[in-house]
Amino acid sequence: MRKNTEVINYGKNQYEVTVTMDKIGSRNEVTEVLVKTLSKGNPVTQKLLREINIATFVRAIQSQDGKSEIINNAGSYDLSPLMKERWTGSKEQCELVARLYRDAYEARVPVQEYVATRVSRPVSSINRWIRIAREKGFLGKSNGTRGGEV
Repeated sequence: MRKNTEVINYGKNQYEVTVTMDKIGSRNEVTEVLVKTLSKGNPVTQKLLREINIATFVRAIQSQDGKSEIINNAGSYDLSPLMKERWTGSKEQCELVARLYRDAYEARVPVQEYVATRVSRPVSSINRWIRIAREKGFLGKSNGTRGGEV
């Protein structure tokens, strides 16, 4: 059992978020998420729960074990073609999307959320980018509903 706990500020209120992962089969999976208010009289709202990025906690837990070296190395990429330029589906943009996709998949974190977080774009755009990268041959055929490449 591995945990990561952080105190987050949400407006004027503080909350403690704890994510626990356990090994299930050959994969480490999230088995518990605990959100607790630290500001008396302030409830844990649905809006707050929607805005908590569980993938961030998963990456933090994995990095504690040194198992997310791939994700850690991703910081060395120049993401400006995805962040500062308009999406055109260029070779450079598709290569970056494929590289981020594979990094997240290897680290066993949600791919679309990871890429969206890294480039500050909505998940709907990332889904389209991944589809285009596949169509142009930068990613292999998807492995059904489980993600990854065949």
